[in-house]
Amino acid sequence: TGFFNNKAKSLIGAAQTNLREFGGKDHPVVGWWDFMAGGIVLAAKSVSGACYAVGDAANDAGTVFQNLGIADCEASAITSLPDHVPSDDRAAPGGGWAKAW
Repeated sequence: TGFFNNKAKSLIGAAQTNLREFGGKDHPVVGWWDFMAGGIVLAAKSVSGACYAVGDAANDAGTVFQNLGIADCEASAITSLPDHVPSDDRAAPGGGWAKAW
């Protein structure tokens, strides 16, 4: 797992104004990334406090979306990437992976 560096933070912050920094004063970040088995997951917390994740797997699932609702946005809250296309069309708060937001 890694934190976005300052350059990535400024680029993402400029493009996505609904994101805010979190993670403490020593390591303020807008999100995190993690290489999970077979893919990568990026997560960020919105201004409203909801945590959103995007995953991309090197399998039939492709790009998937997760809305963790109001959460700490910790890697442990994200479920493993699916190995098939999710059945849910839209990511619901507190739900699993879906095809879209």
